Amino acid sequence: MPAYSASSSKSKLTYTGTGNAPAGCPGPLASSSNGSCGFGAGTYSVSAEQRDRKDSYVEQWSLSAQRELPANFVATLSYLGSHGVHLLEEGETNLLNQPTNTSCAPNANEPAGSCAIGIQWRGSVGMSTYNGFSAAVRRPFAHGLLVAANYMWSHEIDNGSNGSGDGDEIQPQNQACQACDIASGAWDARHVINGNAVYQLPFGLGKPLLNQRGIASAVAGNWELTTSALARTGFPVNVVTTLNGPDGNQAGTQRPNLVPGVSLTPPGGKTVAEWFNPAAFQIPALDAAGNASVFGTAPRDLVRGPGTWQVDMGAGKTISLGEREKIEFRAEFYNVFNHPQLGQPGATCSGSGSSTGPTACEAGAGLGQIANTINLNTAIVSPITPVGSGTPREMQFALRFEF
Repeated sequence: MPAYSASSSKSKLTYTGTGNAPAGCPGPLASSSNGSCGFGAGTYSVSAEQRDRKDSYVEQWSLSAQRELPANFVATLSYLGSHGVHLLEEGETNLLNQPTNTSCAPNANEPAGSCAIGIQWRGSVGMSTYNGFSAAVRRPFAHGLLVAANYMWSHEIDNGSNGSGDGDEIQPQNQACQACDIASGAWDARHVINGNAVYQLPFGLGKPLLNQRGIASAVAGNWELTTSALARTGFPVNVVTTLNGPDGNQAGTQRPNLVPGVSLTPPGGKTVAEWFNPAAFQIPALDAAGNASVFGTAPRDLVRGPGTWQVDMGAGKTISLGEREKIEFRAEFYNVFNHPQLGQPGATCSGSGSSTGPTACEAGAGLGQIANTINLNTAIVSPITPVGSGTPREMQFALRFEF
């Protein structure tokens, strides 16, 4: 018996079944029990697309001013703004009818899944805004020294960034209220400061000190030191539950309730074991279907993860062997102070809930606990590749011969 399937330009429909279509039934349709053309025994699943989906685009604008300062420094003040329009976002449709919680039910002759709750939906309803102000100072390379430093204050707002750097935005908690999820985005680092410097030691031929040929000039000459540093505040953390929403939404974006009068800061202050206070959240009461009876009162991206900082250093020396030949030695040290750079805390308020009223998040389930450092999360990257920021101290040495 052949299998058959169907599709639509406005929504995606996948159907599998068995049987032969009777004469006169178009395409994949088979005869139902009453003799009419329709889907026969089998199952199908469907996903929908926005019928009038728009092209995504970003508007950007900027303004900057520069001024020359003493000692060959240049200062720059800048503003950068952007607005993301018609960004792709996922959602669900065909959900329960609020507040009656009624939904359609398949007829006896319809295939399984013909009246599924929560059809995946995708459309261009996402948005984002960004405003950033920076102050930078830079000294071009002169007299063996280059210095640059930059401070940035910025705020990124959207209605569902997923923090992956690609893909669609996450689904809203309330599918009927996209605006209810407008908050700081997943990559909103409010304060960022960075700097770097290059310094050529004043020793050796052609330099102010030890510029006569000899052992001292050969050993101390042609050295270059480099350093870079970065510090930023933490990224937002979106606390969610394991429940379906009161509309049947199974996207995993249902948030908990906030407990009135309980601080988000733990009584003993922020620690790795308790970065924010789990007692500040509770699971909403359940309805008869076991879903959350109300949408959680906790806003999206309510709490902040830990900030981080890192200092890198390097040293290099060039040794001339002839008119064209030379050897370059380089030593580089990353995260010189071996500073632990903490990852995001656990953000799932676990628990089975109760129909009698709100309940506390399950103790010991990891809510608020930090279990990984940046770039050392095997749930994201496995095996671990210890490169980039957030890794333990690393040292590397290189020797290069040019001819």
